[in-house]
Parts: sequence; C-alpha cells; structure tokens
Amino acid sequence: MVVKATRRVIIASLHLHDEVIHWPTREEKEAASDWVEEFSCPAWRDGFCMVDGTLIPLFEKPGYHGEAYFDRKSNYSLNVQ
Repeated sequence: MVVKATRRVIIASLHLHDEVIHWPTREEKEAASDWVEEFSCPAWRDGFCMVDGTLIPLFEKPGYHGEAYFDRKSNYSLNVQ
C-alpha cells in the first residue's frame, strides 16, 4: 500500500516539475547567500546546489525494505533531495 501511495505522490509531483524545479535566479541565489551568511556559516556563503534534506513522514513502515526508510528522527520517511 505504501509503495502505491509513494508512486502516486511522485507522479502527482511530476506534474508540478516545471513550476517548482528550476535553477535559481540571480536574485534567489543572492538571497540564499545572504541567509547562509547571517544565520549559518559565513564561510559557506559562496556554496552552490546545497540540499536541505527535508523529511516527509510516512504513515507506516513500508512493506518492502522498510528499514531503509527509518530516519535519524526514529520515523519512517522519504528524504527530499
């Protein structure tokens, strides 16, 4: 059941691909660099293509390879990268 739900979510997300998946504009890059410098590590200001590792929790342990979905916060989830 989780496999089917995951597949449906991925297919639905693909419809939004062109709207939400894109290279950042110059202004977006600058805003991100400013944020990193102010709130994180100033040495990383010029970093590029970082991933935030957001976790999307799953309702239950997947039936296939369920242990692979167990995250550092002791939940079953998918990692957005």
